[in-house]
Amino acid sequence: MKQSIFKNIKFNTEKGFTPTPSLVSLESVSDIFLDKFKHSKKSFFKTFFNSPTKTQHKTWCLGFTLIELMVATSIFVVIMLAAMGSLMAASATSKRAQQLQTSMDNVNFAMESMTRSIRIGRNYICKTGIDTVDLNTLPSSPIDCPSGGYLVAFIPATTMNLSGSKLIAYKLDGTSGTGVLERCTDNSTCVPITSSDVNITTLKFYVVGADNTTVKIQPSVYITMKGTVTIKGQASSFAIQTMASQRSSE
Repeated sequence: MKQSIFKNIKFNTEKGFTPTPSLVSLESVSDIFLDKFKHSKKSFFKTFFNSPTKTQHKTWCLGFTLIELMVATSIFVVIMLAAMGSLMAASATSKRAQQLQTSMDNVNFAMESMTRSIRIGRNYICKTGIDTVDLNTLPSSPIDCPSGGYLVAFIPATTMNLSGSKLIAYKLDGTSGTGVLERCTDNSTCVPITSSDVNITTLKFYVVGADNTTVKIQPSVYITMKGTVTIKGQASSFAIQTMASQRSSE
């Protein structure tokens, strides 16, 4: 049975004083407390500050070896290189798509501009042969070409009367090795209206109804265009077709 720390406590019972423990009794109590603290202190330090066992030391000293670090670094580098390669490929594809879209916008704009000019023009003249264009030598009367021609000339809407009117023509020019769509004015000056990365391989104009002596229908021009757009050595083909019907002079 445990010893009670209050066993040796003696109280002063003199008359007129509140019973208090005597000094001898307090000394005995303090001795008991000190003895118990020594035992508990020794147990505390033994538990938390003694040197670890072999098993604890082995557990606390675990880590990565040099070979493990090298393998992990190599795997990380391989993954980063693959990710960077994919990112660069995606960036190059995006830039090529933007350049291709720009070139196709140029082709569409050229086709739309030509179609609008033909639609509001009059006196269509179609030519089937491919040779040097001299608008001053073209016949003044309209000419149909239902089988397709390589040049179409007409009087633009800015000219108010037919006598002495100046012509505008659109044609395919391939003398430089790359087919380009050209706009020619009355002094036979031709200017390309498509970009250098566009190669037009086929351009035909099908004119019907311009010569009213044979067919009484509304004059119209059916246009077909085929070619390729080359961006960084990669060619993409395209094919465009449209129709322009002459608007009434009224």
